Parts: sequence; C-alpha cells; structure tokens
Amino acid sequence: MDPIEKLANNPETPHLIKKKLTKLQKNAYDLLDLMDQKTGSSNLNPQQEDEFVINLKRYILENIEEPNLNGNVIGKVFRLSRVQLYRKLKKASNQSISELVKEL
Repeated sequence: MDPIEKLANNPETPHLIKKKLTKLQKNAYDLLDLMDQKTGSSNLNPQQEDEFVINLKRYILENIEEPNLNGNVIGKVFRLSRVQLYRKLKKASNQSISELVKEL
C-alpha cells in the first residue's frame, strides 16, 4: 500500500490533518510576529490602518454577544496572531483590544 492510500484509509486522518494545520498556522503566526518585531512595522499604510480599525470595529459589534470573543478569536478572523492584532490596533488607534471593546 502506498503512503497516500495508507493515509486515505486511516480513520485518524482528519484529526491528524487538523493537528498539523493548527501547528502550521501557529508557526506562521510566530514567523509573522518575529518579522514584525524585526521590522517594527505592521506593513499597513495610513488608509489601510483606518480600514483595518473600521473592519475590526464592525466585526466586534457584529459579534459582541459571543461569549468566546477575545483577542485570539478576533485575530484568527483577521489572519493575525493575538500579538499581531494588538500591535496593529495599538499602532492604528493607540488602543488595546479591551479599550476598543469598552469604547463600543
């Protein structure tokens, strides 16, 4: 049996794939964090920063009743780690996530 057939016939395959994708996503976030730390920038121009804050506010308002709404969840929606989300928001609006939520 070749490796692809073996993987396709394994009942654990969906779990293994999800586990590997989660690890890959974490590694990607860690790499982006490292790049942000080294460059000290969020790679957004002022107009993009404004759009980012607007979209972030819209998402928070639409999901404010969700009990699990937090920096990690919001970051995943915006394809950022919690740390990246915090840095971009702080740079764009001089607010933390919790300060922004309280304002809304």
